[in-house]
Amino acid sequence: MKNIEDDSKMIRLTACVSGRVLRVGYRAKVVSPANERDLVGIVQNRPDGSLLVIAEGEEKDKLERFASAIAIKNALIQADNVDAQYAQGSGQHSAFRKN
Repeated sequence: MKNIEDDSKMIRLTACVSGRVLRVGYRAKVVSPANERDLVGIVQNRPDGSLLVIAEGEEKDKLERFASAIAIKNALIQADNVDAQYAQGSGQHSAFRKN
């Protein structure tokens, strides 16, 4: 049986991703690794040309592996920097989606 306190165990990753990440399919590429790890949250463009990624889950190691996975580098995408911060989750998201 789940305790009410279990919801407070959500952990939030907030990452600012910079590099060549706009108009190259980066946001779409982030959704799959989030879903594979059962994470919820968003990925969205920021006015300064970087991307904001917010992901929440119950296991910090899944979030850390996700942070590594979103440092994508291929022919089109060059995520040069993933500045990741961890905090207590909010539980406000029900799925992972791109904005």
